[in-house]
Amino acid sequence: KEVAEPLLKPGGATAKFLKAVVKAPKAPTSKPQVRPRQPRSAEDMVKYLWLELQGSNPDESLRLFEEDILYEDFNFPEAFTGREAVRDFLREFDIPGITFEAKRISEGQRACAFTWEVAIAGVEG
Repeated sequence: KEVAEPLLKPGGATAKFLKAVVKAPKAPTSKPQVRPRQPRSAEDMVKYLWLELQGSNPDESLRLFEEDILYEDFNFPEAFTGREAVRDFLREFDIPGITFEAKRISEGQRACAFTWEVAIAGVEG
């Protein structure tokens, strides 16, 4: 199920909605300990960020980007500029019980594409 850019851009309301519908786990979930490394391609970068780190260490994720990073999320009307703005965005979506799962990652040295789904703890499908 792939979709195009949304007509409406709910911005921060998306995180509020996810926080409202998810049942936080009773016990805090532990985040994986990942040994920092330097990805060697665009495909490797996506795999490192989405499959290995999976939100466990925002500082390690942001280390890989320039200070003046420009991050665009189709659910927000404006791009996030700079590491601090992106860090705030990542914190907003660090929601216990929610996992963003990469599903398909294309091959690519300098660029690649990927699809992902939102997994909600305790909800099938």
